Amino acid sequence: MIKVLIADDHELIRNGIRSTLQQKGGFEIIAEASNGVEAYDKIMDAMPDVGLLDISMPGMNGIELMEKLLKSGSKTKILFLTMYDDYEYINRCLEVGASGYLVKGDTGSEIAEAIETVSNGGSYFSKSVQNAVMQNYTNQVSKKKKESLKEDVNLTKREKEVVKLVSDGLTSIEIANQLYVSPRTIDTHRANLMKKLDVKNSVELINKVRTLDLL
Repeated sequence: MIKVLIADDHELIRNGIRSTLQQKGGFEIIAEASNGVEAYDKIMDAMPDVGLLDISMPGMNGIELMEKLLKSGSKTKILFLTMYDDYEYINRCLEVGASGYLVKGDTGSEIAEAIETVSNGGSYFSKSVQNAVMQNYTNQVSKKKKESLKEDVNLTKREKEVVKLVSDGLTSIEIANQLYVSPRTIDTHRANLMKKLDVKNSVELINKVRTLDLL
């Protein structure tokens, strides 16, 4: 039997998890808590195999509770079950040593599987959590690529003026009149800009400039 503590400030959530685990079999709910302080005391007293914690709890949130448990030398594996599925929360829980992360809305079977996996020394992250981690990775790669491309592009002050006016929809003649230069000079700037940014036309030029935040 896997000994489990359930900590959540919503009684309906606790009841639902307890009922699910009892129906699955193989789990013993040895304690429940409605706030972080109570959860800490019961974990230290009952020493469950797995603590199923919400992040948002009164008194002491789940992350603070996890940090305190680590300092106390607790051997209880911590599995977070929360409504937050954005990367900042997931990453913070990983930093403090959580063994797994689920979001409310995941199935009872997945919760049971997660508890079993964590109890056996593994880690478990639900599909939605994996997706959030991958999306963050993709965003970071895209950001670094954008920054790298941006560093390779060095536009002069005049080129920035020209491309700004191009993005505003002005023709070469209109831009020339506004900058008090010849249309041929503007065409030369356009050609240089397209070469620098490796684009073939004004539409691609505008899109590239906006993508790289060069204005």
